[in-house]
This record gives sequence, structure tokens and C-alpha cells, in this order.
Amino acid sequence: MNSRRLRRLRPTLAESKTAIALSLFLLLLFASFIIYIFVSDPLGPIFMGLEKQPIPAYFKDPRDAAPFPPTLDPILFESGPMRDAYSAAKQWPEILVQQPCYCPGSHLRSLLDCFVGFEATSCVICVNEATLAARLHQQGKTASEIRANIIRQYTPTSASQRR
Repeated sequence: MNSRRLRRLRPTLAESKTAIALSLFLLLLFASFIIYIFVSDPLGPIFMGLEKQPIPAYFKDPRDAAPFPPTLDPILFESGPMRDAYSAAKQWPEILVQQPCYCPGSHLRSLLDCFVGFEATSCVICVNEATLAARLHQQGKTASEIRANIIRQYTPTSASQRR
């Protein structure tokens, strides 16, 4: 009598196939729901805790920012990254005005505004962005290519890049 009970408790081959098919169906249904959230639903990233942060202000066309504000003279700073950043702002304002500034809490019109006064002296992000922009500009990159690089580097997912 015990062996008959054991035989009844073991699933048949048909029952096993049904259980596997049902599991696969549920897995595909769940995957479809996740894809729907990220592709179709505008609240999906918020629902999943992955809200995109807005890109800080910048000018797409440098003529919209003209005339450029005067930046501090690089000679005021010792040689090194700070002087290089202020030199980049002085030499290529049309490039820096087309870049966003990722300073925490910054409400500037563009990266160039960081170098009008001494604000950049206390911000590693400003200095790093300006020296990156200068290096990429010297390599022949356009302002929009430089901006894409800066945005990619300073998005919230790469928080280790911040101060």
C-alpha cells in the first residue's frame, strides 16, 4: 500500500512538462511586464527607482550666449589643473558655453559661468569638466561630442565621479 501512495505522489511526465511550460510562461510574462515599464510607461523608471536626472543647462548654439562673460585670468592661479581649466575657459569660451555644469546645486547657464569668478576654485567637477572639454577639443571633437562625453561621465549612475 505504501508503494502505491508513493507512485501517486510522483508527477507523471505530462504533469512535469505542464509545470515547466507554466513556469516558462510566467517568466516570459514577468519579463514582458518589465520591458513594458521601461519602454512604454513614462513613470516606469520612477516606479523602479531609476528616475533620470535632468541634464544641467547649456547653450546648444554659442551665439545664443554671446557676448561671452569675461573669465578670470589664468595667471591668477599656480600651474596645474586649476590654471589649465581657467585657460580653457579663456581660450575656448564657445566650447565651454555649450557644456552643462554638474556642480552640486549649481544653477548656472553653462560650464563657462563657473569660470567668471572663483566658483570653480572650490569645485573639482568644474575643473575636471573644463580640462576634459579642452583635451577633447584639441583632439578635434565637436562641442556636441564633448557634451555627450561629459553627460555620460557625470550622470548620477557614475556618482563616484562627483566630489
